[in-house]
Amino acid sequence: MVRCIDIELKLGHSFRLYIPYLWVKKKSITHLIGENGCGKTSLMKAILDLYPRQKGLIEINGKDNRMDESWKSFTGVYLGTAYLLGFLSPLEYFRLVTRLRRIPLYSIENYVHQNFEGLLTPEMLQKRTCIRDLSSGNQARVGLIAAMLGHPALLLLDEPFVYLDQSAKKALQQLLQQFCENGKTILFTCHDSACIEELATTTIKLENGIMIN
Repeated sequence: MVRCIDIELKLGHSFRLYIPYLWVKKKSITHLIGENGCGKTSLMKAILDLYPRQKGLIEINGKDNRMDESWKSFTGVYLGTAYLLGFLSPLEYFRLVTRLRRIPLYSIENYVHQNFEGLLTPEMLQKRTCIRDLSSGNQARVGLIAAMLGHPALLLLDEPFVYLDQSAKKALQQLLQQFCENGKTILFTCHDSACIEELATTTIKLENGIMIN
């Protein structure tokens, strides 16, 4: 699903990310581990073509992610609550995401109820409540639901369990397991060892910007 070959990425004067070879297989749940600042988020942003790389090749579904942007139509992304549009209500944000990704839905409210009941809270469905006025936990729920709208073939999730309470963590675990069982591919970072043990089929470690396994 995702292949990184001889990737080198430089940020600033001191940080260098080097990935000799990485293959995220289809229908897998791959966990990126490493200390803060080791390059996990930078690798995800390189896969999403948000950071320019100095050399190497990144393929998504067999195609260069720079030359062919078809991957954007089947990729769901959560990089944290800072990337949400806080001036929109959750439902407005969901509608925007479905339009941008051309997901044909008649009723977004019915859809999220049917598919993401475990992550929904009453506050998230109040039409006059902006995302920025929600708690950190509810903002995370909004971002995660938005990433999973339309059940994309590829999910990239950066610390998806941060800010979630235990019930929401369990609901997200179940959703991700269902995604994998339905043939989806997931790449995620996480510091919660309990969540990792139940989810990951593959683990990849980064250390000081270098992939070591």
